[in-house]
Amino acid sequence: MKIRSIRKEPVFIPEFNGNKDLSEKEQIKIHIKSFPTVAEGKGYKSYKISEGGGVEMVYPNDVSMLIRHVGKIENVILEDCDEIINDGKSLSKTKVLELSPLFSEIRDYLLEASEPVEEGESLASE
Repeated sequence: MKIRSIRKEPVFIPEFNGNKDLSEKEQIKIHIKSFPTVAEGKGYKSYKISEGGGVEMVYPNDVSMLIRHVGKIENVILEDCDEIINDGKSLSKTKVLELSPLFSEIRDYLLEASEPVEEGESLASE
């Protein structure tokens, strides 16, 4: 049986803060060193029971994921701030809370396993 899999680009252009609308020279670009293995992906997300009794997804190892899988980061320019964000390690240590949506978007890109399958569509190809 053949399984359909998607191949992701090693350079990710996030939508964060209107980034995709900027010229190519100004866009934030995230260079992926490697994508998580199946085992790593399972360690980067888990579930817990919330106080209300619902199930919540949690990400206990975001810092490890950024350091291990994200290389160079281009064009993050922080005004009135001494921090320099130029790789996964520096992003994992940032105190600039406005970068939280970027952080989440990178995590989603790394952990998204496949495209949604339409009802009645099979993952197996002929």
